[in-house]
Amino acid sequence: MRKRFPRPVTVQEAQDPTRFFNIPLALIEVVVKERMFGPFRLFLYLKTQSIGGQLRPDPALFTNAAADLHLHPKSISRHFQALRKRNWIGQFNNGGLILRSFKNLQGIEKAYSRSAVIFDKTKHLDQTKAFVIAAALGKLILNQKTRWVAKLQGEQNGTPNESIKPPTTFEISCEAFSKIFGVSISTASLWKREAHKAGFAKVMPTLRPMRKIDNVKEWKRSYPDFAHRLIIRDNTHFVQYPDKVECLLSFCRTRNPLPNGQKSKHPNRQLNKINRPNFKTMGLGVYMNGLNQENDVKK
Repeated sequence: MRKRFPRPVTVQEAQDPTRFFNIPLALIEVVVKERMFGPFRLFLYLKTQSIGGQLRPDPALFTNAAADLHLHPKSISRHFQALRKRNWIGQFNNGGLILRSFKNLQGIEKAYSRSAVIFDKTKHLDQTKAFVIAAALGKLILNQKTRWVAKLQGEQNGTPNESIKPPTTFEISCEAFSKIFGVSISTASLWKREAHKAGFAKVMPTLRPMRKIDNVKEWKRSYPDFAHRLIIRDNTHFVQYPDKVECLLSFCRTRNPLPNGQKSKHPNRQLNKINRPNFKTMGLGVYMNGLNQENDVKK
């Protein structure tokens, strides 16, 4: 069995173990779809104040949370009750609190992923909503990167190429974001601007100039699919295409989040693990010759 070496711990992490968290992207998707920005911010704050995920019963806990997060105590109480209702926070008989680990939360929400975003309380706690939105954009970008690399390798007959580097920016339209996370197009646009303003993502609008339109209403009737994309600036008409987005957050891979070490039931992933060639023990030319011989036999 191959040994698993732990990720090296930085000096900052050693000095403050509660500063960084690896938040699975599946939980990020749950927070966005359920609009749990407030409760999730309180959960992260309590994580930074806990010792091993546990908190002693202290009447001043919520008072300090309201002061540190600049929220009303009633808002803190409402967010806490929302977390208790979803079983994100448990309680001992003596009144102590237990904060569920991110792995357990994936089991509670039935949402699993190995990809995670790195949370830094010194940078992201004050702007948790913008951080979550940027992480959701990063999730969509990671999916597009995976498809981009798979498509390029397929065009090269599946041969591995370490020099393949996907682009850092991908198109993410407000329509696609709204359908995936269940929000309106206007809300998706506002959220993308919020992540851009916080510095967690770069959102670059794509505008293409057009010839001057004499009758705008008639043009919109003729092209209903582009009616909401028409923009007029300085008497010049533009059509807005999907924004190009670059996520500025850091991501990592975590261990298998499935309970009891279960493996993915996705058939392609199982086949990839079984049939993946070991290029360290066999040369690439040997592997390609084997493929050619199989093709000759099939013919």
